[in-house]
Formats: sequence, C-alpha cells, structure tokens
Amino acid sequence: MNPRSIPAFLVLSASSLGLHTAAHAQSPVDAQPLAAEPAVTSEPVAEPVAEPVAEPAAAEPARDADRPHRVEAELGEGVRFRADDFSLQIRARMQLQGGFSMPSRAAADAQGEDIDVTTNFQARRVRLVLTGHALTEELKYYFQLGFSFRDMESDRLVAVRDAYMTWQPTRDFGLRWGQMKVPYGLQRVVSSSALQMVDRSVVTAEFNMDRDVGIYALSEDLGGFGNKLQYQVGVFGGRGRNRFDGVDEAVFVGRVQVNPFGRFDHLNEGDMSRSSDPRLSIGLGGAYHFNGVRTRSTHGGTFSFANFDTLHLAADLHFKMSGFTFMSEFFYRSTNTPNVQRQDPDDATITQVEYAREGMGYYLQAAYMLPSMVEFSARFGEVMSDVEALEDGTPAGSIYESTSAGGAMGDEREAGLGLSYYIRKHALKLQADYFRIWEPGNVEDDRHQVRVQTQIYF
Repeated sequence: MNPRSIPAFLVLSASSLGLHTAAHAQSPVDAQPLAAEPAVTSEPVAEPVAEPVAEPAAAEPARDADRPHRVEAELGEGVRFRADDFSLQIRARMQLQGGFSMPSRAAADAQGEDIDVTTNFQARRVRLVLTGHALTEELKYYFQLGFSFRDMESDRLVAVRDAYMTWQPTRDFGLRWGQMKVPYGLQRVVSSSALQMVDRSVVTAEFNMDRDVGIYALSEDLGGFGNKLQYQVGVFGGRGRNRFDGVDEAVFVGRVQVNPFGRFDHLNEGDMSRSSDPRLSIGLGGAYHFNGVRTRSTHGGTFSFANFDTLHLAADLHFKMSGFTFMSEFFYRSTNTPNVQRQDPDDATITQVEYAREGMGYYLQAAYMLPSMVEFSARFGEVMSDVEALEDGTPAGSIYESTSAGGAMGDEREAGLGLSYYIRKHALKLQADYFRIWEPGNVEDDRHQVRVQTQIYF
C-alpha cells in the first residue's frame, strides 16, 4: 500500500462505521471549530482529499565538502588552517648544539700555556614562524620570532626577526616590505634550517648584510622564461633589525640570479632529490650604504662617532646534480675612508680611531648526498682585510686608541669537514662538523672546533 493513501483509507473506514464526523474533526485538513452534526442523507459522503506528505528535506551539504581539509598537520610543514580568504601555517623549530674548541698545539706553545678545552652546549636556535595569505593568494605574510640568546642582538634583546608582507600581482613584479633579510648574498638568504653544515661560513658571517627594515621589488620568473631569470631591487633603512633612529642613512640594494637550466631550489643547500638533471644558479649582488654607523654595515657593533659610506659587491654560484652540490661566494666591501679619527675629549694626547671593515672574502663548499640520505661536505673559506696605515698629520706624541666597536678587521681562514644524516629531510636531522680556524701569520690564533647539532622542525 502506498503510504500516502493511508490517511484517506482511515477516513473512509471511519465513515463506514458511522464515525465520519469524529474522524473529520481530527483531520489536519480542517482545523475549524465543529459545526452542528448534519442530517444523514442518502447522498454519498465525499472522500476527503488527503494532504500531500512533504518529502523529507535533504540534508544540507557540508560547507567544505568540496574543499581541502581546513586543518592539516605534518612534520616539517607545521599546522595549517584554511578559510575562504585566509590561511595560517604555524611552524616551530629548534637546534640543540654541543661542541668544544681548543687552541692548536702551536698556539698553546706560542702563548706558553697548556691546551685549554672550552665546551659549549646551547639551544642555538629556537624559532616560531607564522605564514600564510590574506584575502587573496597574491598577498602573503611572514612572521618569525627567535627566542634563544643568539637569535637576538646582544644590545637589543628583541625576539622579532622577520615581519613582512609580499604582494605579487603579476609574474614580473611584486613588492615585499617590512623587516627581512636584505637580498644580497646567497648563503645568508638560505634558511639556517636548510644548511649542509652546522652553521654558515665565517666569510658569510663577516660580509653578509643580515636583516633590515625596507621595501624591494622582486620576480621569481622575470619574462616568463621558466624561472631562468630572477631579480630583487630595493631600499632599506640601514640600521638593521628592530632599529629606527632617523632617516640620515639608507641602503640601496639589488640582486639578479640566472638559472640556465630553469627552476632552481636555491633555498636548500643540498641536493635531496638526487635528480640526474643538472641545475645551476649564478647570482650577482650589490649595495651602497650611506652614512652607516654599524661595524658590518647593517649589523655588528655600533660606532661611537664614525660613519662610513660603504660599497658591497657579491657573486655566487650554486650547482646540483645526482646528489652532488657545489657552491661558492665572493664578497668585496670598500668604504669612502679607511678610518675616522678624533681627539679624545678628556685627554688631548689621545687620538681615538674607528676603522671601517674593508676587505674581501670567499668560500668554496662541496658535498655529496648518498641514497641513504647521509651527506658528506667540505668547506674552505678566507677573509682578507684591507687595513690602511693611519693617516699622517696627527699631533706628535699622540696615542692611538680604538673604541670597543671600532677595531680593524683581521684576516681569517677556515677549513672543515661535515657529516649530516637526514632522518626526515631537514625536519629531523643530525649534523656534525670539524673546523680548523686560523689567522695567517699569527700562530696564536690557531684553533680547532667540533660541533654536533640536532634539529627538529615541526
């Protein structure tokens, strides 16, 4: 029996038993008050029309049934939240490091001392990163905090390392503004989470331009040649991160990168894909810093009274193929004057001097990744200072005294080997390296350094 005919069937049954009136009073079709019972006639009783039963409402489809999961989590990718016009990725990482350093036998003998071993255990880096987009995929944001002591500058313990936005409306032009790495060298731009050795070269430490507050234009695929041509050009404040003390200085910077074979993963030093296809990047960078007041242009100590106009030049090469990688950078830094002098306000016999850190440097780094995700690496680097003699014409009998931040740059070399085991690529890895670091011609500054580091990147 069709379920829709049940109400009519019941009414007709009741009518045949003389109960038609009572059944009609309960019918949902007629909810009016009952009238007087009509006289029984011989007219047949009209069959009441049954009210159609509404079809059950279909369940409302889930709002996001045709979209990706709104919350995702994965080791190395963090936690991702997605909405119609917004996304947020939260990532955290830490690098736990231990090691020791000691002078060489020759250095200890030259100093007339026993070999003194210095141990060092530290949370080298502890970072929290928030990134995503707002309103449109063309507008992205990036925010990074650093919580270890060495994540901050010693004279300004502020946790903010990066805070910038990127707007990329077209393939050939985008804008990035805020506090971020100055787009200059290669190794400094690579995240410290994606290095082949425990840390960057001493050459990079001396000549890089670190972070600053500013704005620059960029494209990852200028001209649409398959990511073969990239550029960045912009202007920065010059004081470095978390500092703004006026507009009396500025840094103008530009970088161009050519990838002859197409797309190149320059933000990862090693070749984890072990692809047999050759990949190559060649980069050139330059910057001019007006009225700089910090020893390494945008970072380092702050001069007491000197300021310098500084020219920065850099060239780099990065090659990958079948697990083998080779990378190298060359840096040059020159200023408008080698030093600035003044008479000590408290003692006329003393001439205070602050030196520009002029010079050049380079490093060579090679590595090979086994299929087991074990990587062997080696690096040699050299910093070569260019300190000119003090200017003539100072008062007879003057004593030259360098301020704490104004000491001249010295020569330095490094040579070392590294070993890395990538358990889950850079998300979970174990690294160790050994370096000999020395100053040519100064045996007292010859030392050995061993470091072991673990990293987990959520």
